[in-house]
Amino acid sequence: MRILTIIFTALILTSCGEFSRSQKAPSKEQHINSSELKINEQTVKPETEFEIVFTPRNKIEIIDAHIEGVNMYMGKIPLFFSQKDGSTYHAMGMVGVCSKREMVWQIQLRYRDISSQLEKTATLNFVVTNA
Repeated sequence: MRILTIIFTALILTSCGEFSRSQKAPSKEQHINSSELKINEQTVKPETEFEIVFTPRNKIEIIDAHIEGVNMYMGKIPLFFSQKDGSTYHAMGMVGVCSKREMVWQIQLRYRDISSQLEKTATLNFVVTNA
């Protein structure tokens, strides 16, 4: 029983451990070659859903999308985009609470431009303040 307690405690402590990747300046919106990736909320709160909108310049196919921590490792949170009104993609995201007062998160969206067949990545950093 003691070994299980030690393993469980180690897993809990390492899940919020420092993340070695360098921290980029946070933003709420990013334009990638006239495509736009943004969060539709004024502030993002932990454990509260928020809307993410991607408006590409050309027709695309989404390959992969997720949220991950920048300044701490918190795993990858998958995002599932659906196409609305022919040219805009929407997804709902949610992030957890962590021990740091301010947590920097990053949305990563990998997609294929149908016209050029090139794979591209759109990223958006944002900060969540834990109350």
